[in-house]
Amino acid sequence: FISPWRTKKRTKTCIKSYVVRLRVPDNAKTVIEDRVQGTISWNNRNLDDLVLLRSDGTATYNLAVVVDDFDSNISHVIRGDDHLANAPKQKLIYQALGWHVPIFAHIPLIHGSDGKKLSKRHGAVGLDYYQKKGISAPALQRYLSQLGWDSGNDDLLSTQQLIANFQIENIIKSPARFDLIKLNDICGKVIRNTSDGILLSQIDEFLEVAEVESNELPEKELLRKSLPFLKTRAKNLEELYNEASFLLPNQPNKIEENCLELVTRDSLCLLRELTNRLNNVIWERDFLNKTIHDLATENLVKFKDIAQMVRIAMVGKLNSPGIIDMMLILGKLEVVSRFNKMCDIGK
Repeated sequence: FISPWRTKKRTKTCIKSYVVRLRVPDNAKTVIEDRVQGTISWNNRNLDDLVLLRSDGTATYNLAVVVDDFDSNISHVIRGDDHLANAPKQKLIYQALGWHVPIFAHIPLIHGSDGKKLSKRHGAVGLDYYQKKGISAPALQRYLSQLGWDSGNDDLLSTQQLIANFQIENIIKSPARFDLIKLNDICGKVIRNTSDGILLSQIDEFLEVAEVESNELPEKELLRKSLPFLKTRAKNLEELYNEASFLLPNQPNKIEENCLELVTRDSLCLLRELTNRLNNVIWERDFLNKTIHDLATENLVKFKDIAQMVRIAMVGKLNSPGIIDMMLILGKLEVVSRFNKMCDIGK
């Protein structure tokens, strides 16, 4: 079954050299029962007598992997479907050597959002990249376990459940698409369903990997108390950290540009009046809500108009957790202090 083919003379000092090829049987088909792709057959007439040993005596890829897999007692060859063309060649080598042919399973490649093979231009980088972007390890694990596999609609299956439910036949034949939106969606679900203690540890790991400066770290106890309302809004740990920016000292450091037009003489006047009233209010949710509503009603403005100034005074931006939640966590002294700083702008 092995036939030497003479090659051309390379140099004057190189005597006749040979490559060793596998003689592919004529008038037959090579069939693979692929666990993902199904039954696939190739007409042997379309297969070349493939080279096994080069003229320098080194083994080619197909011979090398067959020998290595046999030596390693490989039972299943699971790889990307870009290697599907190698399957008939390798099966012929197994048969020629009298070895048991392993089970083949060729899984589809992962594509980017544009339908092309995933590459660095799609952001296909190392796991540390996603860690720095605040994607928790459990979330990434759950997303990758579903990529190209019909695992049902539950995004919160445990690792043990995923292992128990896995069947290679449920891998989808068509290429999977790496979807950052879906990844963040799963990460948000995981965060919301993670206990506060474990979530604090994950936040610590994220802040260390993201190399956040010590002066930009929220006070841990305040962060722990804030997690119940912070984690309902965040899609990843980076967003959760940004949502917790109101906990940082010396806030707001600056006012976002889209807020500047809202800081008017009238809005600052309302904030001053609110500050005066808060000095004599019991620091509880219902009392804080009532104080702001009463002020809005008396001045013929909407609650949200005052809430905007409260947000700007506390965090310097409009996108933030609920104002009452933040006020309760920060406490009266800190809130009044931040309001006074904002009111000083108008003096």
